[in-house]
Amino acid sequence: PPRERDPSGELIPRSFGATTSAIVLLILSLILLLVELARGPADPAGQIAHLAASSFLLLAFGEHLGRSGRLFTSSTETGLLEAYDPPIHPSTLHAVFEEILLTVMDPLLRAKYEHFMGELIEHRKPKIEALPAKEKLLALQWMRCDGQILTPALSSEIEEVLEEEGVRFLKEHPVFTPDVWTQLFTKASEVAPAFFRLMRRTTERIRMGNLRGRQDLLVDVDMANIVDGSTGLFMYIRNLDATPRTVVLRMQSPDFRPNDLALTFHLPAGEGESLLGSALPVSGEGDQDVIGSLVRLLQLGTTSWQSLIPNRDGEATVTVRLENEDGDLLLGQQINTRVRSGTKKRLRRSGVVVSATLGVLGVVASVILQVNRLLSL
Repeated sequence: PPRERDPSGELIPRSFGATTSAIVLLILSLILLLVELARGPADPAGQIAHLAASSFLLLAFGEHLGRSGRLFTSSTETGLLEAYDPPIHPSTLHAVFEEILLTVMDPLLRAKYEHFMGELIEHRKPKIEALPAKEKLLALQWMRCDGQILTPALSSEIEEVLEEEGVRFLKEHPVFTPDVWTQLFTKASEVAPAFFRLMRRTTERIRMGNLRGRQDLLVDVDMANIVDGSTGLFMYIRNLDATPRTVVLRMQSPDFRPNDLALTFHLPAGEGESLLGSALPVSGEGDQDVIGSLVRLLQLGTTSWQSLIPNRDGEATVTVRLENEDGDLLLGQQINTRVRSGTKKRLRRSGVVVSATLGVLGVVASVILQVNRLLSL
């Protein structure tokens, strides 16, 4: 199969080339300004040098403006995060928190994470499976970053998953420190804000004991209120009926592409009474708490992540329908959002075009004037 393209492999050379070009143009501009100072502003050669210096300065400005505007550095573990733009993401999430984080990680940090998590999960306690252990540890880090759990409770929950050596390995790891986890979840919240809003709503419902299903289904949908570029629509669905069932998720919108999308999900049998109960504490013994219930819900249900690209600016709507195999409506919801105009991007592009055009015209004019001056001597 074809290998996935590595955007960071293009980002670094492209950024390096743009920076080098801007520096070279600035040096040429400085040299020409020195020539102007040496010849004097009244001298024709000095005037031509001034025009050429201004033109090279405009070209350097356009080169700098043409960059993405997202700075990065390779001197820190998360230095590429801000500039990295995920090219693809999974449509259906299985290891939900891990797949969200892997999507936003740059390839260098992703390789370190996979090595780190592979070693960490070997220190889990007996009878605890690897996938639930990873999801619980990542969910705990998210709750810490979100301010939902205090440090003593966090340590207690981690000790329920990991042996003493694993706890020490996690706390003393040189790369994945609390600050790095915070930066990772901050970037993930920027890429998928609707997912984390859905998670906050779910944890609050679990804590209050008012998690309820409809039509033997536990369903929740969310999407960003303000869209800047492409956005993601997240849907969690869990079958509460004792028999398996097949449902069709249909998303329709005249304001986004795709305009009409249908996805079929085969949901295994579920047990509603094992999921819906009374109020629970954020942290407690075993999995009878908010964090344990959240991880169990994510493992038993299906989480869908669909990208939508706006067709126009302004107010927009998305209709979400959940149907059975015969096309009968089970649940429906309309989401209203607003698409930003993208004025900043258009101004940046216009600035690049204007700077490049004026710069090139200035350089050409300088060459013509200098040739004409030499021929007239």
